[in-house]
Amino acid sequence: MKKKLLKLFVLLFIVFIGVNISVSAQSSRSPTQKERQAIDKVVKTVMPIISSFADNNWTLTEGGADDPEDYTVQTKPDVVMGTAPFSDFHFSMVQGTQLWNTELKSLYEKMTHPKINSDAEAADYDKLSETYEEQSEVVVEVLVNKRNLSKKPEPGSKADLKIPGCFFSYKSKLDSYDQPTSNDVYYLAFGNWKNTKEVFYTHTPSYNFSFVHPKGSPFVENIVIILKGNANRVKELVYHTDWRSIIDGLSL
Repeated sequence: MKKKLLKLFVLLFIVFIGVNISVSAQSSRSPTQKERQAIDKVVKTVMPIISSFADNNWTLTEGGADDPEDYTVQTKPDVVMGTAPFSDFHFSMVQGTQLWNTELKSLYEKMTHPKINSDAEAADYDKLSETYEEQSEVVVEVLVNKRNLSKKPEPGSKADLKIPGCFFSYKSKLDSYDQPTSNDVYYLAFGNWKNTKEVFYTHTPSYNFSFVHPKGSPFVENIVIILKGNANRVKELVYHTDWRSIIDGLSL
């Protein structure tokens, strides 16, 4: 009896895995020609700007845009066109530069020669490691056809950072995964976010973008860029980058 139950369990498990693999495989597809053109447009608009963040002090260590042959779109999108052609850009501070020597060398030396003899010292070391990671890196997320944002400051209001080119922009102590951060996370919203719909999820407000085109249409109606990490570098990028050309990536 036990053997029969075991066989039944294994069979059900295999069926379950097979169904999930099948659903996963069917959740995305290659884009049509018009969809590919819309994705190409946003990639070619965004990449020169984000790539320029690498300089003598900062190097791109991870992330970027998909190759055109790797573009995908959702089979059943919940937005106008469900696509994610960018993986998060990770920029790391270059060791040995004057900037690294000034901001991170002392932290690095403490990390490489730790003195851990108690739980309290272990906790201090973990905190030190988190600080070093956050200060040594800048992460940039580029999201296309974002369904919603957790805030919507009125354009030109005190809460709006008034970044030229953005419909609105704001900073938060929560990242895009709603995880708390020590440094500010900056959100730059491009596209027409005027007619958003306020909804609540477990008492938390969310502002849903009002897409003009029907779901599955080959259009990019909004772009959201999120920056977090080293506070000085992020602030410099937010306020000294010319973001105005980002709207050229929209396909309205």
